[in-house]
Amino acid sequence: MLAMEKDREVMRSGKGCCYVIEIFQNGVQEFLEIVKEPIKDQQGNIVGIVGLINDVSESEKLKRKLNRMAMVYRVGGDEFTIVLVNTDENEAKGTMRMFKEQYDQYRIQNQPLSISYGISTAESVRDDLRRVLEKADLDMCQRKQRRRRVL
Repeated sequence: MLAMEKDREVMRSGKGCCYVIEIFQNGVQEFLEIVKEPIKDQQGNIVGIVGLINDVSESEKLKRKLNRMAMVYRVGGDEFTIVLVNTDENEAKGTMRMFKEQYDQYRIQNQPLSISYGISTAESVRDDLRRVLEKADLDMCQRKQRRRRVL
């Protein structure tokens, strides 16, 4: 029913839409991104809809997992801080490995994405947040240096 409602809205408004649906098929959970845009004739009248379906299962599962256990903050143009609640250092490393594996698949102009990250943990709510962030920044710099030596 959602698809028909979205089609009607695109036809009525003349504006495209994008949404994600969740399906279960043969015991497998999948997420599909649906993109719809109106098709117009030479006079500008809407005569139909074109749709595109993208399998976004892996990224949606990662996003949902992070949303349940993390808070994400933009701290600069392309810099983000992810706060993993009730997570020790090993769990944080596992989460970052999973995150990095997900993004290692993507390419921009046939070049892999470069993701740099650092990990630091606070043992208590009384820990100085600035020191925790500074430690994560230092960890990121050290990882970058090690990566440059390998290249």
